[in-house]
Amino acid sequence: MPTDAARCACGFAFDGPGPHAYNEEAFRYLLAAERQRAARASQPVVLLVVAIRRNAANGIVLTQDIAAEIFTGLHHGLRDVDFVGWLREPHMMAAVLSQGTSAVAAEAGRRIGDRVVRQLRAHVPAAIASLLTVRVLHLRASNRG
Repeated sequence: MPTDAARCACGFAFDGPGPHAYNEEAFRYLLAAERQRAARASQPVVLLVVAIRRNAANGIVLTQDIAAEIFTGLHHGLRDVDFVGWLREPHMMAAVLSQGTSAVAAEAGRRIGDRVVRQLRAHVPAAIASLLTVRVLHLRASNRG
C-alpha cells in the first residue's frame, strides 16, 4: 500500500514517464462510470484482472518498482482506450477493456488475455510473473446511478 506521499492527488498510483495507473479509489470510480455507460449501450464491460496468487506469494513483497513493471506489461498488451489501475491493492490490478460489444467480447477478451500474458512475461521478472494469474471477466452492465 503506498504511503500518502506516494499517492498522487490526481488519482494515479503511477504518474510519470512510464505507464499511468489509477489508484484503487479512482479505478473503482472509473469502473462504475464504465458500467453505467455499458448499461446505456446494452453492452458488457470486459475486465481483465491480474492477480498475485496469495498462497504462492508468501515472502514476495510487491514493491513500487515491481508493480510498475506489471503495469508496463499491461499497457503493452492493451489498447490506448483501455485503462488500468489497482482493483484491490496490493494484490490485484485490472484493466477495463472499453467499448466492448457482446458479439466479439468473448473472443476478443481471450486474445487480449493471451497478449497480456505474453507482455507480462516480457516485462516482469520470471519469479514474479510465475505468481501472476490473468483472467478476463465479462461484467453485466450496472443500472445503478
